[in-house]
Order: sequence, then C-alpha cells, then structure tokens
Amino acid sequence: MSATTPSPAEIRDYILRRLPEARRAMMEELYFRDDSLLDRVEQAEDELVSDYVLGRLSPADRRTFESSLLETPYYRDRIESTTQMRLRIGRLQAFRKSRTPEGRLLTGRAGFLAAISLLLVLFVAALASALRLKGELETAARALAAGVEPPGAAAQAVVLPLPGGPPPARIVRAAGESLVLVLARPLLPPAELPFRLSLRAGDRTVWESGVLRSGAAREGDLAVRLPAGAPPAGRYEVILATEGDAAAPRSLATLDIAGAEG
Repeated sequence: MSATTPSPAEIRDYILRRLPEARRAMMEELYFRDDSLLDRVEQAEDELVSDYVLGRLSPADRRTFESSLLETPYYRDRIESTTQMRLRIGRLQAFRKSRTPEGRLLTGRAGFLAAISLLLVLFVAALASALRLKGELETAARALAAGVEPPGAAAQAVVLPLPGGPPPARIVRAAGESLVLVLARPLLPPAELPFRLSLRAGDRTVWESGVLRSGAAREGDLAVRLPAGAPPAGRYEVILATEGDAAAPRSLATLDIAGAEG
C-alpha cells in the first residue's frame, strides 16, 4: 500500500477484512487524517453493498462478504436500505411502462415527481450511510484517545444502557479482540468531576481505567477502550466512581462476556 494513495482494490480488501493487520492499521491511520480517503472508503462501501444486492460479486467475494460483514448490524441495515431502494426503482420503472405507450419516459408533472422521488430515496440512503460511518469513526477516535491499543486492533463496541433500558446482550469476543465501552452523555458525571470506570466480579476488581473526564456537552458520548483480552470470560459489573464526590460508586450495567468458542 502506498503511504498516501491506497488503490481501489486495497480499499475493498480493507472493507472485506482481507488486509493483513499491519496494513489495516496503516489504512485507518490514513483516513483519520485524510477526509478524501474517508470519502473513497464510503464510496467503496456503497459499491460493495450494491454489488452484493445486485448479485455482481464473484463467488469468493460473496462468501467473504457474508462471513465477514453480514452479521454486522451496520451492514445488515445497509443491505436492507439498498434492497428497498432497488425495489423502489423497480416500481417506478414498472409504473412508467404501465402509464406510457411503448415504455417511453414519463413527461411533464408525472416524470418530474418520479425523478424527485428517486433522488430523495438516493439522497436519504447516502446521507444515512455517511452519518453512520462518520459517527463510528468519531467513536473509534475517542476510544483510541484512551491510549490502550494501537490503531487497527480489532474491537467490539458495547453500548451501556441508559437507566431503565434493557441490559447489554451477551458479548461473544474473538481472541485478541478489545472491548470499547460506550457511555451516553446522561450516564456521565458533570464535566468538572473526574471519574474512573472499573469492572468487578463480586468484591474483586479485574480492571480499572485511569482518571477520565466527560468533557464538554458538545463532545457527546464517551468511549473507553479496554486492553485486548480484558477481562476474561465471565460476568462483571461496570462501576462508575466519581472522585471528590461523596456519592457512592454506581453500577452502570452487568456484562456477560464469553469467548468466541463459548
């Protein structure tokens, strides 16, 4: 890979998770610094999902797509959106042929409305994709700022529930994969109060963060990355303790963690 210009094939291999770990890390370092590369990655994602929905992937690429990406909620949503868009286009084409002699293009008001509908569908799908990817990258950047793992290391985000919300689903973690704890703004103490997060199994603390701060309100959620493989499989309470505050530490959630084989 060039230091600044990864090829389209390398970008597709990155999305399909076929790049070696060192090259994945290099790619991620590049697009954190270069918005134009991020745009290329987004475009390649759009093309890859479209090729999958339209059946244009090679058998090998299709198997890789399904084994690497199909279980990811983000890509399932993308496939559903693209499929719905394709069905909408098909209905518009069928409507056009049924309303005009010999399938000629719609004219006048009907043609204008059909074109506007199609453009709106395409715009909403593209905007949702871009916002989703930007949000994930911002969360990853905040996780990297915690300074635990080098860029490119595999990670799984665990979103802690708001009070009264459903508990997190059982976490199945691959060997060497890190966990990123994502705390929504309402879970965080005021910006001026430093705090720590810890994982406890009964009375035993198995992991504790350094001193954290929630930052300004505009910074949104907080992501904290744990070391790879920490903690081992088991059940843990996520505890938030505010320093310099008389309030007792509070439990944010219970995590049920298993290895990929379990």
